[in-house]
Amino acid sequence: MKSDLNSTSLAETNKLSAFGFTKLRAAKALAFLSNPASYAVGTSVLTLLSAGTAFVAPMVLAPDAFGAFALLTTFFQLAARSDLGLSQLADRELAFGGGDDIRGMEILRARWFLGLAFAVLFVPPAILWLGNSADVQPLDTAIALLGGLLAMIAVGPVTLYRASSRIWEFTATALILQAGMTLPRLFGILIGGTTGCYAVLLVWYGFFALLIARPHGKIGLRLKPMLTLVQSALPLFVFSTGWMVYLFASRWISSAISDPWDFGLFAFGANLSYIVIGTIGAVSQAFYPKVLAEIGRSPKGACSGLVLRQALYLSLVLGIPLAIALPASPYLIKALFPLFFSATDATLLLAVAAVPLSVATWLLPMSIALSKRPGRDVILLLVPAFATLYGGMFFGNLWFGLIGQAIGTIVSAIVFIVLLSAFFVVQHVLNRWSAVALAVGMSALVGLLTFEAALFLKQPLVALATIQNESARIIPNEFGSNSKSGVVLPERRLIF
Repeated sequence: MKSDLNSTSLAETNKLSAFGFTKLRAAKALAFLSNPASYAVGTSVLTLLSAGTAFVAPMVLAPDAFGAFALLTTFFQLAARSDLGLSQLADRELAFGGGDDIRGMEILRARWFLGLAFAVLFVPPAILWLGNSADVQPLDTAIALLGGLLAMIAVGPVTLYRASSRIWEFTATALILQAGMTLPRLFGILIGGTTGCYAVLLVWYGFFALLIARPHGKIGLRLKPMLTLVQSALPLFVFSTGWMVYLFASRWISSAISDPWDFGLFAFGANLSYIVIGTIGAVSQAFYPKVLAEIGRSPKGACSGLVLRQALYLSLVLGIPLAIALPASPYLIKALFPLFFSATDATLLLAVAAVPLSVATWLLPMSIALSKRPGRDVILLLVPAFATLYGGMFFGNLWFGLIGQAIGTIVSAIVFIVLLSAFFVVQHVLNRWSAVALAVGMSALVGLLTFEAALFLKQPLVALATIQNESARIIPNEFGSNSKSGVVLPERRLIF
């Protein structure tokens, strides 16, 4: 068994080799895929195309139905990340040259094992738990969760290529998988609505899981090595998944403190912001392994300037276009998404929150990989962020409705950036001056963008707070009860 695996390179650990992958690797016309910029450009283009669903869905769904669609999206994406830290384990063991092909095979087998176990243990209870919910249908829940688990399996080779800095293979495989989120997904939602959207993803990732993610060699189920892998990777998984849960938490909190209609309005802005955050996270996968390797080779704090420059450059790349786009955004929302015009103010502020959250998404994988005590670190880093997010959204909702929920998101994002800067000092990635520059620079940029966004709000905050309080006391909504989020109810009637 060992000799068979040692004779196989990572480029041959999946069935894609048998379909001409090796020949494609040698083609001069495709040599550009070896440049990390090719992945950055390719994933940006595909992410923009995949945003077609995020744009089409609110065009064909009312806010309350769109809220259910947004919740299913979070279920799918969390299931797609349910590898219990095997991605981070690959980064840790292969990025510094300490891994081998046998380890890669075990990681692929472990993904299949986990996918099957989660499908049996968690999907049926989730269906039963959500069966009484009016927000999502049980069938849609099952399809979304199973599709996400198959995506987790299919992405296995991508994580191995990324960790081993095999840029060509990483780029080709990752872009093929990501293509499923573009036209196929859009076709699914146009033909079959929410169910059709996730059914297409189930078929797409199931096909490629069988095609490219089957381990090479004997497929014997060795439970003990798999459990050892999971045990060693679990703390890293908790850290990484905690961040994704944090990104989704604003939608879950909003769904708990708002009625379905108002939650759909909030989810509209949150989904648009997540397009930017997700794109940055995807692009970072092509770059952070090299930065991580440089940090490992360099003296403590020697890469401080490199990390700070990347963070500040990314802040400007995102902040300047946003500053230009904010004045025109209300008109675009009214023209493209008339049903969601009441979400304009919250959408503008959530777009501001996307800037610090995108920078955190770029930097966090390095902190996770370098963490020596991830269990402790995830508590120290994410618990304050979650607390400020929930508190900010809850009290912001009481005072300003949907706008207050968005403000709470901004405040929590700044808190997270400050904490992450401090963590980088402890991990000897940033020196103290660079950490202060990162925290202060990001806070100042977000403050300026928030001030600009406030200039284009349809309703000033002070006047809005008065209207919210009065409407919550005396104006019933169409369903015979007061709106929990306090959105100006006459505007809601105009939508109908």
